[in-house]
Amino acid sequence: MEVHARTQLSEALSTDLRPRPLSRSRLHPAHSADPLWLRLVRVRIWCCSRKAFSLAAGALNQKGTFRTMRTDGRQANEPRLASITPKFLPTAEGSALIEVGHTKVICAASLEEGVPAFLRGSGKGWVTAEYAMLPRATSTRTSREVTRGRVGGRTHEIQRLIGRSLRAVTSLEKLGERTIYVDCDVIQADGGTRTAAITGGWVALAMALKQMTDFGMIRESPLLSHIAATSVGLVDGEAIFVTKKTREPKST
Repeated sequence: MEVHARTQLSEALSTDLRPRPLSRSRLHPAHSADPLWLRLVRVRIWCCSRKAFSLAAGALNQKGTFRTMRTDGRQANEPRLASITPKFLPTAEGSALIEVGHTKVICAASLEEGVPAFLRGSGKGWVTAEYAMLPRATSTRTSREVTRGRVGGRTHEIQRLIGRSLRAVTSLEKLGERTIYVDCDVIQADGGTRTAAITGGWVALAMALKQMTDFGMIRESPLLSHIAATSVGLVDGEAIFVTKKTREPKST
């Protein structure tokens, strides 16, 4: 079960973000002049507030009690530590590396002129996503889907989920007839890759749209809101916040 939480930035800064000290020596030289709002993104965060989990747990566990101590020392209602590094790929219009526990996903947003055939002449833009996983992102090697000649069902499902989540917070009319591709590549998987991709994908998308605004391509940002995602699983009937594949295989 997945719980998707949308928060305003002001709420996120006050309740969900736990900043870590930033030194210029730890930043790429090209990032040292970044504005404060952008540097604030590169902090350790709680991707979703405990309130979001409480709502999910209430639906899954009527007692609302958390009895499980995790193998990594976390309580059942405690999320994994997460961090986001913006501008991870200097060649992309927008990019970010998101780390949630041991799960790591690189997200990049690319702008292209034109839209799919069904949108031509409508004046609307399009936001879509592609998802992939490195062969050794998991404990055993998974062959690349390109060698199989087709995209697997799981990958197709995740791509659609990411794309729909990002389009839900984007005004396609303000984008114009342009397409933004958000590529999410998992370099290390330990559960929650699709939800990490949604969160990191939004950061990459927001950076790409800000560039378009700064360059005068659009008058105002098409972003309607902020979005983040997390996951909740069941272990022996108990709601568990952000399960780990390698240590909580019984979760559903």
